[in-house]
Amino acid sequence: MTEPSCSFCVLPWMHLFADEAGTLWPCCRTIGSGLPNIDDATGEPRTVTAPGGLQAAMNTSTMRTLRREMLAGDRPAACERCYRLEDLGGRSHRQVSNARWAETLPDHVASTAPDGRIEADLRTADLRLGNICNLKCRMCSPQSSKALIAEFAKAGGAPETHPYFDRFRRMDWFDNAEFWTALEHDAPNLESINFAGGEPLLIEGMFDFLERMVDTGRAKSLTISYNTNATLLPDRIARLWPAFRAIRLTASVDGVDAINDYIRAPSKWARVDSNLRYFDTHTETLNLSGGFTTNSAIQVLNVFALEPLLHYLLGTLRNNECPNLSIVTHPAHLDTRILPPKLKARADLRLRELIAKLESGWPDNRHRPDLIASVTAIRNHMMGKDRSELVPEFLRWMEVMDSARGQSLARTVPELAELKATAEMAGRPDATPAEPETRTRAGLPRRAGGAIPVGGL
Repeated sequence: MTEPSCSFCVLPWMHLFADEAGTLWPCCRTIGSGLPNIDDATGEPRTVTAPGGLQAAMNTSTMRTLRREMLAGDRPAACERCYRLEDLGGRSHRQVSNARWAETLPDHVASTAPDGRIEADLRTADLRLGNICNLKCRMCSPQSSKALIAEFAKAGGAPETHPYFDRFRRMDWFDNAEFWTALEHDAPNLESINFAGGEPLLIEGMFDFLERMVDTGRAKSLTISYNTNATLLPDRIARLWPAFRAIRLTASVDGVDAINDYIRAPSKWARVDSNLRYFDTHTETLNLSGGFTTNSAIQVLNVFALEPLLHYLLGTLRNNECPNLSIVTHPAHLDTRILPPKLKARADLRLRELIAKLESGWPDNRHRPDLIASVTAIRNHMMGKDRSELVPEFLRWMEVMDSARGQSLARTVPELAELKATAEMAGRPDATPAEPETRTRAGLPRRAGGAIPVGGL
């Protein structure tokens, strides 16, 4: 079906997203826009534990305004990430969602009141279950993994006891029994729930919720999705997952071998590889009929190694759907646009060679056009605005993390070894502070970790 307007997205009619702190947003792509779902009663960002549960959040002024703007063909500011990706030539979450729910679009439009209000039930929910995680990924922040607090404190020149970090220690809303009770109340109308984190497979409350869905007979009509770091294989998944209508699994994979270990410490590639192969070969027994796929955060640390990553994802993993490739824009020092012209030209050559390989017929599957669009969008983004002034900030962060983890940027990503010399030749001291908009008054980094998804769901 033709979309109702050039800016229309089906998600504000059926979906909500909760971030690690429990704040509600229209969807995961709107996080970071500064435009969360506002509670009309308080004027503050609405949370998952607010009265009325998730369903009551569907008709706030935030959601009504989004719908009116989209029906008018305007681009809501909260949704800029999807529109920007489309302008780069990539396939956005908006487009994928509209295609997935195409048959529902006419009914959604017809049932929308002039003020943007709807009577439809919430059908899908995406819940980030706090910031408990067993990894310290370099593009993340304490918002997504409290294990990063120590390194962020060191980088900001502050003690770990600084008040800035207090909120990261209190992201425990998922331990609130009232939340799970409210979610159970909404469950009969929900078609799918996505759990992420943090690392959702660490959360016992999530498994207890699954148990109750099985015991009450609701599991058979509910699809459960996960974003996982693929380091864990809890015993309960083999018993619980087959009881649901479907399970959809998205594993985060940013590189193979040493690149994985460097970006996603303290994970070890041998364990990640073993678990990925297990998921790939047990799609039937684990009920992964909803799909098994991967997400890769493309950044300065892995842009030179994208081809071997795709060879693994599409060659070794036989049941992997079209890999999601996301462009990292926050933290800004990991954005591929920071590469100086010489290194950017080398990375561009590799990306152009990869695009040519894809266009020549590899891999031979139906997702190849989407892969071409994704890699093209990555290249177009990298070749955009010059952000090489952030090279010193990149080096400063890598040195802090390398020192804490016993790792080496030069050994792991030799293509970047000359960055320090480049910065010194330009007369930029390695300790140059981050750009003002990425720092608090205390010198501590604001929320880090963000990406523009360029393919898949």
